[in-house]
Amino acid sequence: MKKILYAILVLLFISCKKEANGPGALYVNNQFIATVIHGSDTTKINASGWNAKTGCDVYGISTYVYGTDLNNQRVSFSLPGGCISNPGTYTIFSCEFRPNIISQNSPIYENIGVYDPGSITFTTMSGNYAEGYFNAVCKIRNTSDSVFVKGTFKGFLDR
Repeated sequence: MKKILYAILVLLFISCKKEANGPGALYVNNQFIATVIHGSDTTKINASGWNAKTGCDVYGISTYVYGTDLNNQRVSFSLPGGCISNPGTYTIFSCEFRPNIISQNSPIYENIGVYDPGSITFTTMSGNYAEGYFNAVCKIRNTSDSVFVKGTFKGFLDR
């Protein structure tokens, strides 16, 4: 009986150790930092690890960048046209800011219908690593309520 218990403990230790060195470990240094300006209010979003992601969607249709902080605030970007693999500045993208992604009553600010929506720049694209910065204007549809979002991102690139 002791041998079986010992074997189970060894297997659990090995499986936990594999996870620490597995794919999840790649995201440990990911960072997404954004400043959201809404009138005279300023909100900071600091996301890291799994909460700061950059990558290509599963179908290879678009590239995404997002960060969600511990208060459930999220800024996200989606760039159509496939998986970005070279540095560059992009002005065709969708941006979204949500003050609370868990609440269904949280307003959604988007750059749809915004005259000058801003840009997102990938300064580094090297293998599975991406870095860059962004600035965008997002608003609630059919209103004049808007926010200005600016910030940086870096980390492992999902492919």
